[in-house]
Amino acid sequence: MALKITSGPATEPITLAEAKLQLKVTGTDEDALITELIKSAREMVEDIVGRQLMTATYELYLDAFPSGVISLKPPVQSISKVEYIASDGSVYGTLAAGEYQYDLVSEPVRLMPAYDHSWPSTKAVPNAVKVTFVAGYTSAANVPVKFINAMKQFIQFMYYNRGDEGHRTIPKAFFDLLSDRVYMI
Repeated sequence: MALKITSGPATEPITLAEAKLQLKVTGTDEDALITELIKSAREMVEDIVGRQLMTATYELYLDAFPSGVISLKPPVQSISKVEYIASDGSVYGTLAAGEYQYDLVSEPVRLMPAYDHSWPSTKAVPNAVKVTFVAGYTSAANVPVKFINAMKQFIQFMYYNRGDEGHRTIPKAFFDLLSDRVYMI
């Protein structure tokens, strides 16, 4: 199984102005650094909680269809297409929307064959199945506040502790903000 991001977020959950307010920075000299810290903080939170914070497009590759459901990184906005290499070798046939169903309420999101359908047979080759989907919150306002606060703490810690790589330990409070199992997979 491989999960590949094909189109990353166009915006971040925290603006440069919000990060600078958190850091009490008024000038523009360090805008590039702070922008990098915002992205780094988002990626760190996404990795820890297993969720996509802002809208991004993914491709999930599987060697074959599973016997049951396919789990997708939450929160899923939509499933664009389900493609596969048929057992006869035709390259990436696309399943019709009526041949599969998905549950956007459960986490992780479940993709499964439609009622009275089954997954088709695939050729025994690597990455024979490709699911393209869009995940992430639709706007920064929809991102849970605990994730925003964790990002701000991470940004502040990294900003004020740069150049101290040998002695830097991310504060436990950062991880405590993300420890709620409701958001973990």
